[in-house]
Amino acid sequence: LVKGAVKYAALSHTWREEIEEEFTYQQMVSPDSVRDGPGWEKLKQFVKLAKSTFKCQFAWLDTVCVDRHSPDDQQAAARCGFDWFRNAHVCIVYLASTRFLSELKHDRWFRRGWPLTELLASIRMKFYGAGWEPLNVQCSGAENDKADSNFLDVLSQASGISVDDLRFFLPGPNRVREKLSWASRRETDRPEDRAYCLISIFVSRMEIDPDEGEKAFPRLMLNVIPKSHECDVFAWAGKSA
Repeated sequence: LVKGAVKYAALSHTWREEIEEEFTYQQMVSPDSVRDGPGWEKLKQFVKLAKSTFKCQFAWLDTVCVDRHSPDDQQAAARCGFDWFRNAHVCIVYLASTRFLSELKHDRWFRRGWPLTELLASIRMKFYGAGWEPLNVQCSGAENDKADSNFLDVLSQASGISVDDLRFFLPGPNRVREKLSWASRRETDRPEDRAYCLISIFVSRMEIDPDEGEKAFPRLMLNVIPKSHECDVFAWAGKSA
């Protein structure tokens, strides 16, 4: 229903290492906040692209659309993240440290946890590098890099995910070992986010607890494995304690 009624773009990116440089939800809702800095510039460039290139009426960016201090917002982001990107008209990917397609696999975007959901969920993606220049120079005017077989091959090599999954992935509590192998290439700042960034990929209804740390991942497995009937996942998990 959302996809048919609202045309919006979603931004996939990595947070700056200095988190305070990002423009946040609190700043967005405060009339007194300073509209300046790297995070504000990122937001402006994204909105400009969404409107001018993709003709979207709305734009979604996690830094300003999710209140990181609200448990309800964090729960919604964990459970609904896949749907938000699946229903977007386009996912604009900003790889700030990449200038050429040959450098794609080295970008930290491929080593972070949350972009995995965004990569699998998005039907239409357009990749931009440093300076907001299109990385797919062979088809810079095309609106969907996932429709380019050559680009998909590069994306598959960088992510370790098959071309078929990049194009046709469906979420669910199946293929647990394979999905965990994709996630094993990635990291998160908070230990609990290793689990939370997979919740919508597995279509889990697990409640989040921002203070649970390392306990989150085994709790996710206990939530998913009974539905998958794939007990051999424990052979992947490593040595027992």
